[in-house]
Amino acid sequence: MVEMELAERIAIIQRSRAIAAAALADALSPIHETSSEHAICDRWIETIAKHASLCPEGWYQPPPGGASILIGQPGDAFARLNYDSLRNPAIWPRNDIWLRNDSLVYAYASPINRATGLIGDIGLTLYCGAEQSIRDHLSTCLEVTTRIACFAEVGMELRELFNYAQRQIEAAELSNQASSTGSGTANIGHTVPWSYGGYSDEAKECLERGNPRDIRDMISNERVSINSLAALRIQPTMAFTVEPQIASSKIGLCSYHLIVAFSEGKRSISSSFEPLFKAFAMDDYMQTALERLS
Repeated sequence: MVEMELAERIAIIQRSRAIAAAALADALSPIHETSSEHAICDRWIETIAKHASLCPEGWYQPPPGGASILIGQPGDAFARLNYDSLRNPAIWPRNDIWLRNDSLVYAYASPINRATGLIGDIGLTLYCGAEQSIRDHLSTCLEVTTRIACFAEVGMELRELFNYAQRQIEAAELSNQASSTGSGTANIGHTVPWSYGGYSDEAKECLERGNPRDIRDMISNERVSINSLAALRIQPTMAFTVEPQIASSKIGLCSYHLIVAFSEGKRSISSSFEPLFKAFAMDDYMQTALERLS
């Protein structure tokens, strides 16, 4: 593989995420005749795979393909979004659950840059309805997540960021349901492997071999979760996710997945949410939180 500066790696992460966001907008477009969870998710994976810079499937599997679409309906209190893990087969996208104007939609994908193994994950909750209490809840969840991302500074231990996040979520009278797979330990995200530091010889060999499952496993194992034990400090050039799964007593889980990136000490926060919010008529009431990211 070709070695590159850390700052170049940050740019790859951000581009991969932007590609996934544009692909989701296409998959959700009204021009498509079918809008079941499964149909939307398949279109999304297929559109991402058209980009030569990305692997055909994402790193976070299961769910199949490394992406998921979940649609919750108001008639059952959006129960579909109260999932324990996207890995659970019961939560994989289905053909008999359809998108409606009053649905809540959770979308997640985990694209991989083919040459570097760098990931550009994206996840967000979308809503086209007019219920004000739901709009307020989504706006609050994005505001809290944005506040957490903006708190990060070079030199800070990741567990400091986690503890701050927990305080912010509790202050909003909400709870964080995100936990590390298998351990059950609460977290708010994880580092992006190889966005800081170098590649080991084993990692280089794995990428050169190009076995999809081996690459996925390597990415998963290289992450450092942002939890109460994470003593790793934020580096001058480094990327990590901020993605609490925020729950209230009345509305299903809501999550806005951000990528916080430091490049030579300068922080940027990637959302790529704007075109998706506009398509779902969410831009007005989500604008204040989005402005904090710029």
